[in-house]
Amino acid sequence: MSIMKKAICVFLVLLVLLISLSACTPLRYTGNDQPFHVVVVVNAPLCTGINAKSSLLETDNYGRQLFSYNSGSKILIGVTQFRSDEIVGYYEDYCCYYKELPVSLRGEKIEEIDNEKILECFTQEEINAVKDINDWNVPVVESKITKRQFPMDNDVAEYLQTNLKIAEDYFTKAIGSETDACYEIKQLDMDQNGNALYYVYVYKKNDSSYKRIIYLILKKSDNSDFDIAAEEMRDIFGYQDQLHKFKEENGWVFK
Repeated sequence: MSIMKKAICVFLVLLVLLISLSACTPLRYTGNDQPFHVVVVVNAPLCTGINAKSSLLETDNYGRQLFSYNSGSKILIGVTQFRSDEIVGYYEDYCCYYKELPVSLRGEKIEEIDNEKILECFTQEEINAVKDINDWNVPVVESKITKRQFPMDNDVAEYLQTNLKIAEDYFTKAIGSETDACYEIKQLDMDQNGNALYYVYVYKKNDSSYKRIIYLILKKSDNSDFDIAAEEMRDIFGYQDQLHKFKEENGWVFK
């Protein structure tokens, strides 16, 4: 075998290995906007996108940051309470507000949509509402803040990935009668007590109006098994109150 052929074979083997690893490895965000991605992934998973772009819009007197996130189909504004080199803090479930990206912007490249165009997607009332619920320009209250490491701690990522099969099996049985439904399930978060949060997006490929969001909580029990709680969100955009209550009722720790 010639040197060139050997080199090609080695390249193909490495490529196959790389694809295999990337298929089962939890997504890791890199770059200066990484904390914003973390906040969106946990609090507004419907908005996430592989080629998404986030931008800092404004900073208040106490270090909070108003940011935007553009996934190409959804546009979001959110607030972080603080950020350090490895930790980002936010108000869980209430730190983000999002909507469909306007049709007028869908033909533009994400990197070419600047902050001015992003802010035009939201009314001043919507921006003020996000700021108000996140205590904009009010002294920081540590007890109200949820903190997460970025990138996600490897032990947490492995824990969520390991138990993903349990969530998938549960959900597959739950929608067994919906033979024409498709779904995507994502691992989102873990609280301090080992409760795991998963997100399920249900849709039909031939029916764009059929969309459902279901959250699953795998609750740690005394015998090392999981009790599973599930709830469908009534509104795929404005479900924050319902999700927060669902977590509270199932022992979720907001820290």
